[in-house]
Amino acid sequence: MTGSEPSAPPGAATERTQLAWRRTALSGTAVALLTARLAARDGFAYPHLVLGGLALLPFIGLLLVTRRRLRSVGESGAPPGWVPSAMAMSLAWFAVLGAVLVVLP
Repeated sequence: MTGSEPSAPPGAATERTQLAWRRTALSGTAVALLTARLAARDGFAYPHLVLGGLALLPFIGLLLVTRRRLRSVGESGAPPGWVPSAMAMSLAWFAVLGAVLVVLP
């Protein structure tokens, strides 16, 4: 080997970032649908509907953040500091709602 490695094509990092955010939105959609399914498993009881509706809050937030990041990919390097925190809070919110829905009679 000569020590020189071929560089990635220009724009490859931008495309990978866009694909990663799309996967994030797709997985968030799957989690929201599974949470809604879990909420409606025993009929449409009021507490289950409320908790299922609360699952929409982090989902909508995730979609908004994803849309914003897809538009700004390539303009700036790293996302703002609040983006990882928002994603972590969405994940925690889904986990808590899922646990409550599993335990709720």
